[in-house]
Parts: sequence; C-alpha cells; structure tokens
Amino acid sequence: MVAAVLTLLWPDVAGVTELTRMLAREGFLWCSPKTVSQQAISQRFLTFPAQLFEKVFKDLLPDLYRRRWRIEDAFNTVKRL
Repeated sequence: MVAAVLTLLWPDVAGVTELTRMLAREGFLWCSPKTVSQQAISQRFLTFPAQLFEKVFKDLLPDLYRRRWRIEDAFNTVKRL
C-alpha cells in the first residue's frame, strides 16, 4: 500500500482509476503487475492508516516541491527561447 501511495503522489497520478491501470500494466516501485479492481484499491485506501499516509506525504512534500519548481523553471526557460 505504501508503494501505491508513493506512486499516487510522486508522478502525479490522476487518481485511483489511473493507479489501477498502472498496477495492471506495469506495476509500480517494488510491486509487479497485478490485476485488481478499482473498488479493491479504493477500499484499501479507506482502511490505510491515516498516520502512515500523513508520514509518507510529509516526507515526500519537500521533494515534490523541488521537482515542481525544476519543471516550471525548465518550462519557463524554453518558453523564453
């Protein structure tokens, strides 16, 4: 489930539907491809401990901001050319 949370947050996955497709097609992080229903993933997120989700999110947040600024800086550089 932590792999799902990281995958959902890090590459800007749009939501559980896309996360389900990714898991079936290519897997993510240390999880090999698996076919599961969107309802199963949604249900698991409902039972995932909020404190663990918060910890993962807070640990990732600085990297997410740095990544976003790098992308925006690159876009603005290209835009000026």
